[in-house]
Amino acid sequence: MPKLKPHKQIKLNKRIVSDLLKAYDLTVRSFKVFPHGIENTTLLVKTNQGNYVLRVYQKNKKIIKNIEQEIAFMEFLSKAKISTPKVFKNIFGSQVSRYKNSAAVWSYILMEFARGKHPKSYSQSTIKDLATIQAKMHQLGSAFAKKLVTPKRFWKYLREKAFSPHIKISTIKNTAVKNFVKRAKKFEAMLPANLPQAYNHSDITHDNILVQNNRVTAVFDFDDASFSPSIVCLGSTLWDIWYITKDARNIFTYLAAYTKQRTLTKLELKTLKDVILFRNFVIGAMEIMFYGENGKGVKPILKFEEIINGLNFL
Repeated sequence: MPKLKPHKQIKLNKRIVSDLLKAYDLTVRSFKVFPHGIENTTLLVKTNQGNYVLRVYQKNKKIIKNIEQEIAFMEFLSKAKISTPKVFKNIFGSQVSRYKNSAAVWSYILMEFARGKHPKSYSQSTIKDLATIQAKMHQLGSAFAKKLVTPKRFWKYLREKAFSPHIKISTIKNTAVKNFVKRAKKFEAMLPANLPQAYNHSDITHDNILVQNNRVTAVFDFDDASFSPSIVCLGSTLWDIWYITKDARNIFTYLAAYTKQRTLTKLELKTLKDVILFRNFVIGAMEIMFYGENGKGVKPILKFEEIINGLNFL
């Protein structure tokens, strides 16, 4: 997957990876950059002491304090039996390492290599398992938020500002795609102030989980974790459930399993359609920006917009 800001990504080679691992007293044998993610650079590293996952954060995206908060949330979940990768301390006793080269100073972390694979599809068992895990994470996220000194509400509106502003409508030939981009640019939905808030992962999708024998073995990539309405996190996952299965019925299967663990308020249910529609505009605009109007994901996303408008969660 292309990076959103490639000029802010570290340029890796074996020498640089070797330098990064010196902070952990490890010797690199080989490495492979994972294709997932548009903001950070994550790689599998094979070392003299086994396999690890190394994540180098986008330049100037996160201060160390925020990365430490991300790790603290992962550890909080892990203690509650939610499987998240362990983040290792470096030889200086810190979980966040820093590397300076001629281009910039980079923050990075070293994690365990978790078992399982990214799901290419969602079985009914996986759907129900993930739904239960996410519901527990939202409950735990509410408790974790109380530990924050000053949790701030900054999710007040849903607006697609990441990708559609970079798309020139005049260059699009297909009328349906052109109109989709116009709607994405104009879309705005207010999030009521009294929606239940928590410290949430915000991007639980097939790219950010591992599965083995139809069970979720790990949830990772907490880079987007934030204090936010839990329904926004849930809606993003529901969109992904549809995208992978292309069956809107699985959205309701997921919700049935989720609500056995955590009850949704009427206000959350009322807001859910807007959240899923927002996510559809985000991913659709991203697909068009990266791959053009003929990208393989564009037609299904345009079709799903019609399906979303017919959904009823109340």
